[in-house]
Amino acid sequence: MKGKVEEFFLNILPEKMPGYEARHVQLEMAIGIAEAFTSAHKAIIEAGTGTGKSLAYLVPSFFTDKDSRVAISTGTKNLQEQLFKKDLPFLARIWQEVYGEEISFMYVQGRSNYICLTRLRNTLIPEDDRALLSKWIKETEDGNINELTGRLHPETVRNIVSDPDYCLSQKCPFRTDCFITRLRVKAQRTKILVVNHHLLLTDLMIKDSVGADQNSILPALSHIVLDEAHHLEKAATECFGEEVSFDALHGLRNQVINNRELQRQDIELKTRIEQELWDAVPHINRAKELGETMDREDTAWGMQTDAALVAGNIRQHYREAAQLLAEYGDTSVEAEALSRKVNRVVRSLDAFLDDKNDRVSWLDRQGFHSVLLSVREALRRILFSAVEPVALTSATLSTSGNFRYIKSRLGLDSGFTPRELILPSLFDYSKVLLAIPTDLLNPNSEKDIERIADHLREIVPRIKGGSFILCTSFKMVRIVKEKLQDLEGINLYVHGDKNAQELIASFRADGRGVLIGVDSFWEGVDVPGDALKAVFITKLPFPVPSEPLFAARQRLVEERGGNSFRELSLPAALLKLRQGFGRLIRRQSDEGLVVIYDSRALYKSYSRDVFQSLPKCREWRGKLDEMAAFIENDNYLRTTLFQDS
Repeated sequence: MKGKVEEFFLNILPEKMPGYEARHVQLEMAIGIAEAFTSAHKAIIEAGTGTGKSLAYLVPSFFTDKDSRVAISTGTKNLQEQLFKKDLPFLARIWQEVYGEEISFMYVQGRSNYICLTRLRNTLIPEDDRALLSKWIKETEDGNINELTGRLHPETVRNIVSDPDYCLSQKCPFRTDCFITRLRVKAQRTKILVVNHHLLLTDLMIKDSVGADQNSILPALSHIVLDEAHHLEKAATECFGEEVSFDALHGLRNQVINNRELQRQDIELKTRIEQELWDAVPHINRAKELGETMDREDTAWGMQTDAALVAGNIRQHYREAAQLLAEYGDTSVEAEALSRKVNRVVRSLDAFLDDKNDRVSWLDRQGFHSVLLSVREALRRILFSAVEPVALTSATLSTSGNFRYIKSRLGLDSGFTPRELILPSLFDYSKVLLAIPTDLLNPNSEKDIERIADHLREIVPRIKGGSFILCTSFKMVRIVKEKLQDLEGINLYVHGDKNAQELIASFRADGRGVLIGVDSFWEGVDVPGDALKAVFITKLPFPVPSEPLFAARQRLVEERGGNSFRELSLPAALLKLRQGFGRLIRRQSDEGLVVIYDSRALYKSYSRDVFQSLPKCREWRGKLDEMAAFIENDNYLRTTLFQDS
């Protein structure tokens, strides 16, 4: 395969893609993927923006045997849609022209994206929704409910989409028209399957526990590529955990209330079930209050008396409801399905209340959670041992110049010998100024926070283009917003004011806007050119030590004699710092300023780790109030970064 891949990138692609310039890092990555595929090994490849990662793993995927089934799994919907709508059609067209072969590919989403005809028939929904759906079902090819986004009541969507607990399998009267069955059959015949990490892991988990059944969508996979692999641990934690959200409890109650089959068969029994679920509402409301007001600094608060008490009360009412549903017997497929859903709630609350050493439980404003402290063994079993060739890639996988952290978190540090590649960036970072003040030694102090906000007010209006201000808390977002909101000629785009897509679109169009955000804006946001000229990082992004899951993982490391700061806190902060830094340079011509308002990056024992994790660029270190003067006195920096006076 290696020779074929080289031929494609060196000869075929330049001929078929006008303007294509061969990139040695792209070819090196493609060869790395090809060798992992042919040797049935694992590969971990870090390749930055501009490498052309998508083609680097898609081309070897196309060269696999004709009976292969290759899953391309990503962490974000944006990348999934780019692969399906742009990269795959482009490559498949070239393939057809050159090799005369048609390569099949499809985008597979989780089953909750597809309508269930049985649920549609058995659920009470508004007549305008039913009329629209009746017409749409005759026209849609795959039953993807996202085709009707914004045109249906949200409650309708929740009550009619496919749900494994409602799947009647061979008993289903609509089994020949079932959209999930069609999806499964099509996937069996398709070579390249674009999925997200959650769907992939859920499907592998089902296959590991019960083998292929009606709840499994994907075929047996021969090869897996995990793009945006830095999201894998989080996705696995969510998939392997238990959750009971308040929205789910509300939705389940409404599913019972709106179920026409239960009403037809025994309205009195249905009323008793409804009453049990209504009796749980005061306890659910109390849980919501606790989730809103619990002190987040108490790492054990999830299992405090009040939280455990309300969880136990909710569990009791749902257990009673499940027993009443069983009284319908096997004559009601709807009762069986609802019983499975109610019992799932009971089991999840069991997990929340069961204080096992390998799990941590907590309550927050979304609901009850119970997750594994470590997903290493689960990933080793269902993913890395189950499928031989698995390639992981991302722009940010290494910390301090190596993969030790990501391998330890995912279970690849023993028993496997993955091929490792850290590919150099193609961008010229000499056009970036990295500025770190020397006199902000305590960025958590009120004094330093005030100085940072004042400096932002001074320097942001001078930037020749847009600015990102990346914060580690919503408190800091509010402080910065208040300090900047009256600046003349500057529009603020603040995390939480609108949805993320609207904020980014408005920011791009503005040209000189200021986006202030946390978490999700540190990565996955692509704003090339002068629309983003400066990135201001208000503090090194260490994980919050009181966050329940992270605190429990810290204790686990310390109990076995490890150093939780070096093994967990620092690597997590370095990965996020790299992601935040990476917002600035998105194409070869980009240039600008990155400011890290945290002098600990210079003076602490981990200073070397910080600089090993960032690209080599021009640096400035000095007193905060001297930064603007330094830029002003350098002709290149002044004309690049600052507005004309």
